[in-house]
Amino acid sequence: AVTVALEHITAIGANVLLQNPILMQDVEPKYKELWYWHAVEESEHKAVAFDVFQAVSGNYWLRILPLVVMTITFIPSIVVLQLISLRRDKLSSDAKKMDENKALLEAVKPALVQLRHDYMAYYRKDFHPWDLDNRDVINQWKKLYQETGKAAV
Repeated sequence: AVTVALEHITAIGANVLLQNPILMQDVEPKYKELWYWHAVEESEHKAVAFDVFQAVSGNYWLRILPLVVMTITFIPSIVVLQLISLRRDKLSSDAKKMDENKALLEAVKPALVQLRHDYMAYYRKDFHPWDLDNRDVINQWKKLYQETGKAAV
């Protein structure tokens, strides 16, 4: 059940990354290729652990409990670490940099809305990872990779 929850988090993160190029706009090309390749790889096997869990147990409460615990512990930890990082970053107090950060946050709002929607889908009793079907974006990426030999352009 823990693996299933972790796979859900990585799958929805991968999907948001693949569908929102703005998230990678300033990333160094080689890192961008690595992230896109990994996002596709995560997406391709997103249902494997889920299907095994369903075959072995299928218990709804056992499935969702690890995600609840991770949400309660993981998200506050990320927020605290991000605040520490921003505090140590001298540029974070610069007015121009703060305006850039606000503009970026505004630009990524659709990705955050999608992430929340995909996250919440897990709590449906009839949920399956492929309900969040992103085969179209996976296939687009594979076609691009076959044509260019690059994982990102």
